[in-house]
Amino acid sequence: MNANPLVWSGRLDSSSSERFHQKIQAFSSLRAEQCASPAVALLRFACDAGVVRNHGRAGARLGPRALCAQLANLCLPEDFSWHLYDAGEVICPADELEKSQQELAQHIHAVRAAGCLPLILGGGHETAWATFQGIKPSSPARRLGVINFDAHFDLRPLQGPEQLGNSGTAFNQIAQWYADNSLPFDYSCIGIQPSSNSLSLWRRSQELGVGVVTAEDLHLRGSGRAEALIEALIERCDEIYLSLCLDVFAAAYAPGVSAPAPLGLTPWQVLPLLQILVASGKVVAMDVVELSPPFDEGQRTAKLAAAMVMAMLNALPSKKVLFRA
Repeated sequence: MNANPLVWSGRLDSSSSERFHQKIQAFSSLRAEQCASPAVALLRFACDAGVVRNHGRAGARLGPRALCAQLANLCLPEDFSWHLYDAGEVICPADELEKSQQELAQHIHAVRAAGCLPLILGGGHETAWATFQGIKPSSPARRLGVINFDAHFDLRPLQGPEQLGNSGTAFNQIAQWYADNSLPFDYSCIGIQPSSNSLSLWRRSQELGVGVVTAEDLHLRGSGRAEALIEALIERCDEIYLSLCLDVFAAAYAPGVSAPAPLGLTPWQVLPLLQILVASGKVVAMDVVELSPPFDEGQRTAKLAAAMVMAMLNALPSKKVLFRA
């Protein structure tokens, strides 16, 4: 069965599966045992409730389909052996963030149970709390490393007496889950902008032992420290959750985000690092977040996001890996 034609359409050079939209097929109509292996299941999270709560520029709810529109027409290499599934879309109505996060987490758990690697297209970075809930360790023996390419730590405290989350709280919520379960939280951030993170957030990152590589460090000293951080993460962890926030890139490359970064990273600084992580075979979930089409001049951010997704998919190990929940 074909994937949603309203999302996946593009140029046809031949009848073979040369382009992304020709390769992807629907997941929802298949029973788990019918899913081919190895496989990636794409999920869309149409949500910017967390961005609005965090006083950011709304628009990320439109991001998933804008990203798919650019991804659909990209060409796949001849030796690409992974199956691609469209696992559908979760839409967050108004401010129903927590309910929508739970729904997305359930979908992520389902695609993992089917043996697929989940790739979530956000949405604001509130997506990350849903992603984690869909993959959280079922056994304390399995060490999950969390790595975030981002200008921000996203370790903000929850809001108000109801303790509500937003696009800036996701990794603090994950840290709290680990604390509640008496487990070590292994969190790293690459691309941090010191001027965009308050002193209290730096202190929180130090309390949690967060591994940090700033954007300035990458610009002035090259990728050595970031590569060392990633290699150490791969060595000590059994599984890895990889989150890519598009505001890690300089605004010249990624204007279409809630919080553009004038001194952010270049695509060629980030791309090889993503490839090292994915090629390890330890990544059990990926998400790409914060694409905001209303601010995306010339669709530059959407095109960049699609290119990053393709680079990650092309780095997947050719061996057949099962991503069971």
